[in-house]
Amino acid sequence: MCSYRTQEGGKLIRKAIALAEEINGPDHPYTIRAIVRLGNQYIDEGNPVAAFKTLERAWKGYQRFYGDDSKMTLSLLSMVAMNHPDVEEGERLIRIAIRQTSQLWGPGASRTMKIENNLVLLLLRSASEAKEHEAEAYCRKLYEVNSFSHSLK
Repeated sequence: MCSYRTQEGGKLIRKAIALAEEINGPDHPYTIRAIVRLGNQYIDEGNPVAAFKTLERAWKGYQRFYGDDSKMTLSLLSMVAMNHPDVEEGERLIRIAIRQTSQLWGPGASRTMKIENNLVLLLLRSASEAKEHEAEAYCRKLYEVNSFSHSLK
């Protein structure tokens, strides 16, 4: 039953994308949001290759529409990185997102910390001992920043 709904959901989203492209064009935010939904649908279906390609397409659309330093673009860059088939390239992309998010909102901002948390997950996925130690250091940093920000309230 769930699989049927998932497949039906994907069909409906693809129809919505086609209609949005026809009405608004391929780079309009409404079209891109539908493309992001399709990428999330692929993630839910367990199709990481399709998810990556779809999310990358949406990210490039956001870059053209909003620029590299917008909230939308950086949030999607993090999603692309998390779903990148090459873990090292995903790590490179997520570090870019961290750097840009830090510059926009600050190193302790919740958006920055969320993307840093995604970096931890990517580092752990690489299965190297050095990356595991780096992930542990990031976790400590995130904990300390989070503890400090709560003590200020």
